[in-house]
Amino acid sequence: MKFIDYIKNTTKNLKRRKMRTFLTSFAVSIGTMLIILMVSLGVGVQKIVTDSVKANTPGNTINVSPYKEDTAVIKVTSAEDEEETKVKYTKIDDSAISKIKNLNNVDELSITSQVSMTSINIDGKSKNNAPIKGVDLNYSIFTKEKIDSVRIKEKNKDLNPISYGSIITKDDKNNVLIGEKLLDKLGISDYKSVIGKEITLTTQLPDSPGVPQIDPYVKKFKISGVISSKFTEGSSVIISMDDAKEFLSYGNLEKNYYDTKGPEAMEVTVKNLTDVASVSDEISKMGYGVTSIQTMISQIKSVFVIAQVVLSIIGMIVIFVASIGVINTMTMSIYERTRSIGILKALGASRKNIKWLFITESALIGFIGGILGLVFSLINQSILKVAIEAFLKTKGIKDIPQLFSNPLWLLWGSMFFAILISVLAGLYPASKAAKMNPVDSLKHE
Repeated sequence: MKFIDYIKNTTKNLKRRKMRTFLTSFAVSIGTMLIILMVSLGVGVQKIVTDSVKANTPGNTINVSPYKEDTAVIKVTSAEDEEETKVKYTKIDDSAISKIKNLNNVDELSITSQVSMTSINIDGKSKNNAPIKGVDLNYSIFTKEKIDSVRIKEKNKDLNPISYGSIITKDDKNNVLIGEKLLDKLGISDYKSVIGKEITLTTQLPDSPGVPQIDPYVKKFKISGVISSKFTEGSSVIISMDDAKEFLSYGNLEKNYYDTKGPEAMEVTVKNLTDVASVSDEISKMGYGVTSIQTMISQIKSVFVIAQVVLSIIGMIVIFVASIGVINTMTMSIYERTRSIGILKALGASRKNIKWLFITESALIGFIGGILGLVFSLINQSILKVAIEAFLKTKGIKDIPQLFSNPLWLLWGSMFFAILISVLAGLYPASKAAKMNPVDSLKHE
């Protein structure tokens, strides 16, 4: 028998029992739909997260931290040794900064520390817990890579980090930059009007029972420039590291805190994307924690792969349950066509022909189930998309991301899996039909 003969024969038989064929295929379609729906949601959310990371993290930038996870093998009395992960602290000192700066392919450095528990006041308008960032003005505040990244994202090649006024340099004293988003929170919409104005930064330690109250640390500055809201720093106040040192010492109740601990973070910009891995390795060998866009995306994908596998298992379980229905359907088909099988064998059909006839029928049931599952998943995605968009709009969210993503490998893979499970489910009934004695089959009423 030719392949087309198998198709014609099985199609004809399935049409004879349309309702049974539909119900069996429908059970397979539910599992297929769940696989596509769950995994497409995982793929869509992963894409949103990775795109966000790419948009906000320059590709050539390595983030350096003084904290690094260090895994050590601990000798214990049991049969196996155990591993213990500890966080190792290595100060980012002047020697390390100089060494990193002189590494091959390093282009720029940006050295920062965050100041906490600080309020700001401009013309009587105040904001508590404002983000304050101390920056070492011997290095970059905004690296060329960061500026280029934002320009590409905003599709504006002329976009600059300072929208009004001027940037601060190491020669400026008591000058700061303030972000447009922070000014919005203060109720100031005329950004240009704050240039040259006085801003007061106040750090107040929280009250502790039994501990004498310490007077707040207050310092006044002049606003030199306003940071565009397109940049992440647009929500912060940027001060020089020399000024930040005083706030850090007060906040940690330790004189010369910065000189002891060093900066909180460093951004290292390399010349080419291909240099990120090698420079990261060199810095890691110095005892520092390093992350880059590649490592972040790799970690994100690892998390989502696990999530997608868990979600897929739900659909697979449903398909495996549906495969019981396929076995039942094929077994019933054998009993109904026992006499036909005997006639086919009497006419010269081999065991292989009979076996493939029923395997093809199982595959066709899986194919129909896969097609239905694909259609159902796309319909459900559209319904969920409309419902989610309506809900988010009620919350004032206008920029709604695409939550579902349907790569071809998912669609084809789900179809193939539905067919494969149906074929496997049909192997036992097909073998049973192939082994039937033609004489006994012909006598069957």
